[in-house]
Amino acid sequence: MLKKTIIKKTIPITKVEFNKHIPVIDLITTPFKLKSHGIIRLKAGKKNLVYKDNGEFLQYICEGDLNANSIAVIHEIETNDEHYYLINRSMGKIDTLLERPIFYMDKKSFICLEGSATDID
Repeated sequence: MLKKTIIKKTIPITKVEFNKHIPVIDLITTPFKLKSHGIIRLKAGKKNLVYKDNGEFLQYICEGDLNANSIAVIHEIETNDEHYYLINRSMGKIDTLLERPIFYMDKKSFICLEGSATDID
C-alpha cells in the first residue's frame, strides 16, 4: 500500500534558481583524440577495440572520457541511425545506448533521454 505524502507549504522559485540545483554533469569531462585516419583504437580490458569510418555512410566520434580513462563514449553515426557505445575500459564491457548519456554527480548513475528526431520503438 502506498503512503500518502501531504505537502503543507510550497515556495515558488525562479528558473535560474531551479537550474542551480540540477544534479547532472556532462559526460565530456576529458575530450580525447584517439582518431587517426578515420580509425579509433581503444584498449578495453584484454580487448583491443577498433572503430573504423566507412566514408560517408558510417562515422565514429570520440565523445569523451570519465573517471580518468575508466569509461569512454564512442558515438556511431550512420545515414539514418546513430548509437552511443559506453565502454568500460577496465573490464572490457560495452553497452549500446540510444542517446548520449548524461551523468549525475556521483559519476556512476546516468540517464539517456530519447532525442526528438529518433523513431526507435
